[in-house]
Amino acid sequence: VTQNEGGRNSVWNIVPFKRNCPGAHNRLLELIELFTGTKLSTFRIHVQSIREELEIKEANITKLLVYDKLTGAYSRTYFEQALEGFYERFALPAVIAMCDFNGLKLINDTFGHEKGDELLGDGVKIMLDSIGDENVIIRWGGDEFILIMPHMTFVEADQLIKKIKLGLNSFRPKTIPLDVSFGLSVIHSKGQEIGEAIKQAEDRMYSNKLTESKKTRMAVIEFLEKLLWEKDYQTEEHVMRLKSLVDIIGKEIGLSAREIVDLTQTAMLHDIGKIGVPVEILNKPGGLTPDEWNIMKKHSEIGYRITQSSIELAHISEAILGHHEWWDGNGYPQGLKGEEIPLYSRIVSIVDSYDVMTHDRPYKQTMNAADALAEINKWAGIQFDPYLASVFTGVMQEGIVPDA
Repeated sequence: VTQNEGGRNSVWNIVPFKRNCPGAHNRLLELIELFTGTKLSTFRIHVQSIREELEIKEANITKLLVYDKLTGAYSRTYFEQALEGFYERFALPAVIAMCDFNGLKLINDTFGHEKGDELLGDGVKIMLDSIGDENVIIRWGGDEFILIMPHMTFVEADQLIKKIKLGLNSFRPKTIPLDVSFGLSVIHSKGQEIGEAIKQAEDRMYSNKLTESKKTRMAVIEFLEKLLWEKDYQTEEHVMRLKSLVDIIGKEIGLSAREIVDLTQTAMLHDIGKIGVPVEILNKPGGLTPDEWNIMKKHSEIGYRITQSSIELAHISEAILGHHEWWDGNGYPQGLKGEEIPLYSRIVSIVDSYDVMTHDRPYKQTMNAADALAEINKWAGIQFDPYLASVFTGVMQEGIVPDA
């Protein structure tokens, strides 16, 4: 090897490298260091660092393939790969449970997906703590999970499901109501098709969900009402007064008993969307800034999403959305005009405004009943339906409604 050093040529004689020749080995190290300008020890450290980094990344990729990142349950990818060795891993009889969390769409629509994900993670943790190491939970997709319980009968599995539900129920006082619908099937022998067992469990789960999810949705809405009342101490009393007023107005204009029930429900839930408004804005004394007012106005849309996500309340969701629309089209959020605005919205708009005017709020002082009714008449045809405004003021002036 010839190397030029400041115009001088230096010649190095290279001897063949022999594995058992320490001198040759050291000479080779000297040459590598000479031509690379790097100590071999430093090079080795660098290579080791790269190797460790690759091992960590490989472990993380493997973990992502095996486990669901959000919940810690096994992933569906892992389960599908493990199906080939199902009978070797899981002793028979084995019970397969398909499970689905109820009410999470309502939580996502109200508080956002971050809160829904948090609640889902909490629920799966309760399940993992309840089932023991021999049983396996797989995230099947979305809010659905599969629970595999080896060497277990249907009766034993049912007892374990009850234990899980008990754990979920004990979690309720601290947070949003949490419930899961289950469907079970049993694999007795190796001749059974696993896919068929999963399908049977899924069908049974959906059958149970039809009744259980209704209770969960209503429990969540009741929880949201309580939470709103805690945020705004006036809300519960305000809602009770509105309920009384709209009931009599509904009868006065000839609504049916069923329609009055729906109208009353609209009045009671019209401000449920305020659960998504920060308490410092909700109870702020004085006027709101433009940005704060824009946030406050979102409550009708939040209320719409809450009621729309419940089968039992979806039919009043449009009325919830429209309770701040104006007769002349200058309201929000859609700018509806006249009879485009749902009837229940128009009624609630009048009685809500009257109650707000006649009771203290952080941002205004109380107005007496006569002045409040004068305001309703003044804004009839602008903010309020003129016919309904006339009916309301007439009812109030005739004393048909108890002192509100």
